[in-house]
Amino acid sequence: MDWRDVEDKLEERSLEVAMHLLPRGKREGENWVCGNLDGQPGRSLKVNIAGKPGVWADFAGDGSGKTLMSLWCSVRSQPFKVCIVEAKDFLGLRDDFTRRPQPFQPHPTPKEEYKGRWTVEDQWPKCQPLTESGPVWKYLVETRKIDPVAIEAFRVQELPVNNRWVMIFPYYALPGNGVAGVVEGRPKPEWLKFEALDRPEGKKVEWTTYGPEKSLWGLHLAEHPLFKKCRHVLICEGEKDALTWATYGCMEWGILPVSVPFGAKKKGQDKTRPSPNREWIDLSWEWLQGFETVFVAMDADEAGRGAAADIIGEIGPRRCRLVGMPEKVENI
Repeated sequence: MDWRDVEDKLEERSLEVAMHLLPRGKREGENWVCGNLDGQPGRSLKVNIAGKPGVWADFAGDGSGKTLMSLWCSVRSQPFKVCIVEAKDFLGLRDDFTRRPQPFQPHPTPKEEYKGRWTVEDQWPKCQPLTESGPVWKYLVETRKIDPVAIEAFRVQELPVNNRWVMIFPYYALPGNGVAGVVEGRPKPEWLKFEALDRPEGKKVEWTTYGPEKSLWGLHLAEHPLFKKCRHVLICEGEKDALTWATYGCMEWGILPVSVPFGAKKKGQDKTRPSPNREWIDLSWEWLQGFETVFVAMDADEAGRGAAADIIGEIGPRRCRLVGMPEKVENI
């Protein structure tokens, strides 16, 4: 059950919802009226409870909306992810109604020798914040035009490995589940992705630490001051894409940008397994329920279009919106 199902049920009980949220209001024909979103006496705020249930407007202020969930968020002055839980509780819906019945089966455990060096415990203490005007900084800030504020929010790090500079993208646990610990005063990630700055023969060189199931990059931003009020989430194809969306200021639109962990993949690449995107979708399923809309913004090439279709099919087209992306003009 997604939030639109919750909205349908709220609309079936629109009068009760209006009375619950604005108990000092009164009914006038098809509307529930009161003074403002604080519920003060008056007639400036009107909520339609018949005909077009959920349409509301505060004529003395600047608030308006077309759903009872938007009214709920405005009255409570709380993020969508908080209000959807309240609404479900009001309706008597249990959160376990939304759980996935067939979770993704993770890959077999890697061989023991892989655990030796490339672990979070071994690598995270070596990682450092970007050196201003250093090679990684110049690439991200000067070449990619990424805002340093976004780099800090996502906690991008750097590390020299075998005489080459490497970008480190830390992946954190789901908000509310805590983090694995603290290393040198910094929250410890669940796992790390490494990407070398140089590209031999134009090919990207990247690898990850040994670790748990792959998740979305940027989950921790749901609790970040810049993003905690976001009502929507945007899923893109790579970490640098998410940084770019943050640089555009999508948090001002109420959108939190995150990235898939392994680029454009879709069902059918491995005929013995389900969609590879199920790994991060299953892990993040309940977290995604805290957002009104899921925007999917993969690359405009064949791989990106296939991955977007697969992701939308797995999450459900009712909640998703496909973002049209321009063709790439250069590989940076």
